[in-house]
Amino acid sequence: MLRRVMERKQESLVVLGFLLVLGLLSVHAYFFEGKRLSKLVAERAEEVRLLQESDIRITAEIGALRAEIESLKSDTEDTSLVARTMFGMVSSDEVIYQLNSAQYEE
Repeated sequence: MLRRVMERKQESLVVLGFLLVLGLLSVHAYFFEGKRLSKLVAERAEEVRLLQESDIRITAEIGALRAEIESLKSDTEDTSLVARTMFGMVSSDEVIYQLNSAQYEE
């Protein structure tokens, strides 16, 4: 009987030791995981801020391009100027002269 009580006591101590070690590891991991997660949150917040800035800039560019498109659609002189200068389109009754503006030094 005494032997059985001693065995149970030893088993209880071993289980208690395992629980203590496991608890310490859990607490340790919890605090380190918390630090890692807070660092990760800060990094993601910075990424979000940069993406929002980029979104604002791109939205402004899109607005400017839309305004330019509307201007080109409504103004035929601008349209023909863009067609001539950028795309090389010429009407059948037009002649284009290109002057070379390069300066040569001797």
